[in-house]
Amino acid sequence: MRAYIFDYDGTLVDTMPALETLAVEILHRRGLDPETISIWYRRTSGMPFKDQVEHLKEIAPADRDEIVAEFQERKTTIQATALAIVEIRDLVLMLAKTGVLLGVCSSTENLYLRSALDREYSDVSFAYVGGIENGSKRNQIQQFLDLINQTLVFVGDSQYDLQLAASLDLDFLSVSALLDLARL
Repeated sequence: MRAYIFDYDGTLVDTMPALETLAVEILHRRGLDPETISIWYRRTSGMPFKDQVEHLKEIAPADRDEIVAEFQERKTTIQATALAIVEIRDLVLMLAKTGVLLGVCSSTENLYLRSALDREYSDVSFAYVGGIENGSKRNQIQQFLDLINQTLVFVGDSQYDLQLAASLDLDFLSVSALLDLARL
């Protein structure tokens, strides 16, 4: 039997358009081109925002912490109202009914992660929920693997998620048009 671990932002809940808009707004105020920021955000999506910002050569290292802090603070408002992606919620419910083990990994703080899951997935029992306090997504996936004795499928929405699954030798299920298989 297989177990499934789901990425949170953009996979379980529809936060990606709002998070992209937030990143564009914050970085445009720093003089970056909005279209360039959108392309960059989509290509680095799935990483913690701090890691995404480190890829921006146009931002002085001294300014990065301030940018990340503003993003993280405002991200909580987006997550407080984030709704489940209906098709993914249906998939999760179907899997839950079959009795497979389900997990969640995220670069979101546990408090906001659990609040959204309680609100949008209250009828699902996740065997593992890992937020940023549990370390990187890689560490979270490894923690879930340590709990189970099954083949694990990683369900995600980004190039980063796909590459992470490949590096851990996991099956991967993509739920996004953002995935650019030509770049692999």
